[in-house]
Amino acid sequence: MRCKPLLRLYFRLKTWWPVWYYALNSRARKKLHADPPVLDNLQRRIVRELRKSGIATTTLEELFPGEHWLERLTAYVDQHRHEVVAQTKKPYLKNFWEVHPPLDFDNPYLQLSVNQCILDIVNSYMQMYTKLNYYFLAQTIPVGNARETKSQRWHRDPEEPRMCKMFIYLSDVDETAGPFIYIPYTVRGQKWSHLFPQKSPSGNYPPEESVNKIPQHETRLTITGAAGTVIFCDTTGLHRGGYATVKERVMFTAFYTSPCWSEPPRYKRSDTSRRYLNDLSPQARYALEH
Repeated sequence: MRCKPLLRLYFRLKTWWPVWYYALNSRARKKLHADPPVLDNLQRRIVRELRKSGIATTTLEELFPGEHWLERLTAYVDQHRHEVVAQTKKPYLKNFWEVHPPLDFDNPYLQLSVNQCILDIVNSYMQMYTKLNYYFLAQTIPVGNARETKSQRWHRDPEEPRMCKMFIYLSDVDETAGPFIYIPYTVRGQKWSHLFPQKSPSGNYPPEESVNKIPQHETRLTITGAAGTVIFCDTTGLHRGGYATVKERVMFTAFYTSPCWSEPPRYKRSDTSRRYLNDLSPQARYALEH
């Protein structure tokens, strides 16, 4: 208990923007500056919206026209649905693979997570080469009228002043299937960033009634959509999701952080996976090497 104030001070200093951005992540920023991505119009639009409000949406078909990514990803879901197990601390989620899976480069979800198009978007928003901290595919179980818990509640993700997640719906998601919900303009430097700030090294789970005081015309961007919907989001902003009341939701999540993120990656490398790394782009290899 005695070290808690020191731990909070450590994270407060570590995540102070001049330290975090200019000092701790200087090498990652220089890598991006030395080899800047060339973005197309769609990628520029996504990065611009991320910088403006903290969130941007698109579809797999819009990102990868004619490449049939949705068919590949849903085929994996159909093939492995019988393997889904409850392996998380969230009782409403069931994972398609273990919490710390081995790097499997035959897995289309890993392939997509380090696809150059995706990394160029994420790195451009983060303004540095990033690390893929984890990736997982999960089925959300309907809970009826049960009380919201954990990430079903409003919260900010912990620790860093900027991060990026990519969510992909693999089933049609309406209001009863636990859609992702976000409050725009709540990330660092935006007009609602001062509300319920992160409590380093943890995030923040403000009560519902307090969040409701934010002007309603600014709040609750509920992302419903068909399978293939893609969401890029800075989850330091206020958000929640997975509160499925009637229908199940199948969703993929890839989480990208700066190199100085304190937690180790949630996947395991092997001699085989290290050989695959040599064939990847510099951005993808950097994302997976730790």
